[in-house]
Amino acid sequence: MKYIVGQIEDLRLFTLVVEHRGISKAADRLNIAKSAVSRRLYLMEDRYAAKLIDRALGRWSNFDASAIVSSRSKAIEFAKN
Repeated sequence: MKYIVGQIEDLRLFTLVVEHRGISKAADRLNIAKSAVSRRLYLMEDRYAAKLIDRALGRWSNFDASAIVSSRSKAIEFAKN
């Protein structure tokens, strides 16, 4: 059960990163360190074997896999409420 809850929290985190178009703003919103957000994103990318966001300095983009994960996480968040 903890594993599933962790995945749901990761999806929530990812949704905030996409909505705020950055790790810093999402970290501020969640009141956690930027490094923790980044680490969890790396773990998600490893879990899904797909690059989710481009972390290049000064630009922001998400990849095709990102759109899929984002839409699913929004659906889960909607169902949860």
